[in-house]
Amino acid sequence: MNVRSFSFLILLATLSAPAVASPLDAVATAFTYQGRLTDAGLPATGIYDLRFQLFESPSIPSTLLPMVTIEDVPVEDGVFNVRIDFGATPFVGDARWLQVGVRDGTSTGSFEVLAGRQELTATPYALYALNGNPGPQGPAGPQGPVGPQGSQGEVGPQGLQGATGATGATGATGATGATGATGATGAPGAVGPVGPQGPSGVVNTYAISGLGANGGGVIATADFIGPAIQVTLAAGERISMTAHKSLGSTAVGGADALQLFACAQSTAPGSPIVSKGGGMVNLRVPQNTRQVFGISWIFTDLTAGTYKVGMCGTSITNAGSWNSNDYGYVTATVFGA
Repeated sequence: MNVRSFSFLILLATLSAPAVASPLDAVATAFTYQGRLTDAGLPATGIYDLRFQLFESPSIPSTLLPMVTIEDVPVEDGVFNVRIDFGATPFVGDARWLQVGVRDGTSTGSFEVLAGRQELTATPYALYALNGNPGPQGPAGPQGPVGPQGSQGEVGPQGLQGATGATGATGATGATGATGATGATGAPGAVGPVGPQGPSGVVNTYAISGLGANGGGVIATADFIGPAIQVTLAAGERISMTAHKSLGSTAVGGADALQLFACAQSTAPGSPIVSKGGGMVNLRVPQNTRQVFGISWIFTDLTAGTYKVGMCGTSITNAGSWNSNDYGYVTATVFGA
């Protein structure tokens, strides 16, 4: 169904209410609802099902029962007329808003709620008055004029004489005498010992981007995921490393069981990959999504030599599902001893 819009007009009920109402007269609780329905911006013509709901607020979802559904309503050139009967119970003097839902007359599916609730005007509240229920209390009347001032009371007797006041304050102190001459400056103290030498600053910085080993993918054994930076260290130097890598999956159910950790590997032949820290485990992504993962570490225990540092990882049970991967980025800063 296309997007619909509504314009509202509520008329007085025309059921058989007596010409002159009395406390014993019953009054019809239905009222006529005339509206205009458009379909895709054009006046609708055909058969539609309409659903009407009462609310206590123009926006808060606080529905008042009952709900009224009228099926197979004829609409001609956008105009329709229905009679709605919520009974007299919802109309007790408070504000009420009407929400309208619509669907094709041939449909048994859900109703499409039309935008905006319509505040009910005084017409349905004729039900409230004719049923003999007491109306809401009127506003308080204006305050009456101030009464005349009463006569002044008698003057009380004179009190006893108070005690003698305290002695006055002592006079001001005389002016301070002139300051004496400044004494001679003392001899300088001895020079203190030299403090310990502070740590060295930044020695070098590195950065690299790319897919990395294994085509940038994940395998069942621990290896670099994404690019790795080659760094040369002198004795006592440290490496601060941060790595990011975009990993994803197009497999049904996505991918899981991914483990990531910071790692280093000496460039000496046969050197193993050494992981650092606890890393991150049991990472996953939904199907047809890609996520950027990141990790960082400060390597403080590497001896002098040349190393590759970066992000390593593995998925022992689900490596093949990590099949939608992209570039990674690694930065490293070397600090002096």
